[in-house]
Amino acid sequence: MLMNRAPAWPMAGATPAEAHRPNRVPLEDALYAPYWQFAPKQRQGMIVLDCDHVDPVERVMGGHIVPPTAVVWNEENGHSHALYILTHPVSRGQESKLGPIKYMDAVRRGLTAVMGADARYTHDLSRGPLAPGHLLEVISGRTYELADLAKGLDLRRAAPLHDLPDVADVDGRNTALFEVLRGELRGWTDRFADADQLRAHLVDKAAEFQGLLAQHPSGPLPLSEVRSTVASVVGYGSAHRHAEPRRAPKVPGAVDRSQIYSTDRPAVAPVPVQQARQAAGGKHTAERRRETTRASLRAAVSTLRAQGQPVTAQGLILITNHSKQTIYNHEDVWSQ
Repeated sequence: MLMNRAPAWPMAGATPAEAHRPNRVPLEDALYAPYWQFAPKQRQGMIVLDCDHVDPVERVMGGHIVPPTAVVWNEENGHSHALYILTHPVSRGQESKLGPIKYMDAVRRGLTAVMGADARYTHDLSRGPLAPGHLLEVISGRTYELADLAKGLDLRRAAPLHDLPDVADVDGRNTALFEVLRGELRGWTDRFADADQLRAHLVDKAAEFQGLLAQHPSGPLPLSEVRSTVASVVGYGSAHRHAEPRRAPKVPGAVDRSQIYSTDRPAVAPVPVQQARQAAGGKHTAERRRETTRASLRAAVSTLRAQGQPVTAQGLILITNHSKQTIYNHEDVWSQ
């Protein structure tokens, strides 16, 4: 499915800077790159949400958002990208109609807000779904029409999220503050003499952000949470002050754009190997869903018993919002 939506020769690389250069590789190799451009700029067939501080599967199981087609997990830190593959890609060329472009952008911003994803994500680069250290997990495995994704979203309030003044529309206030402060770490050792100066600067930035939340339904963040977030960002910046930059090797098979038709390419993984990886991802997804469902049923059983209520299928449906079929598929959890 990814193969049908991505460019035949995406830009890819071991770092974001390398992936933005005219460093094009065959699609089969780009899928294994740490960073790649997943869609042609003039024809976008995928919506990607950057989930650094939220578990997309938990959001789906909680009924907050439409299940993504798949999720690419960073096995080192648990961060992820949720992928929504579109049935009909949206043309974004100079001659394209403006209506579909605005509709897609509004849906993307709405999904970002509901998921609690990174509102400042550029929607340009994504992690390679088959890159080392990453796991491709199939969630729904289907493609979506924009209208399907728009159901349940308030597109009228889906204001642009990439500009600082619009952050007040984001539900995840803590996440948004963290991202604002983390952005101030770029080159901080050249701008500030020590961590105390950095902390003072971040406190000022946090105060600006608090002012933006004046119109937020939940209002500004408690001062204790602001202090904790500032301390976390300062601690992270100090810990990495003297860290050596990681220099990953150039992606195997990368070629200059002028040599795009070069036949000197590494061999693509055999189809059985690719299918085995996809099957493993699907199995992992199914197991996670099963355990999450059973955990919610056990919690609902405890709730009913604590209230002195009989444990019935109807009662569990009302509490968990699961379907009747799901309740009876796990009857062994609650019928004892």
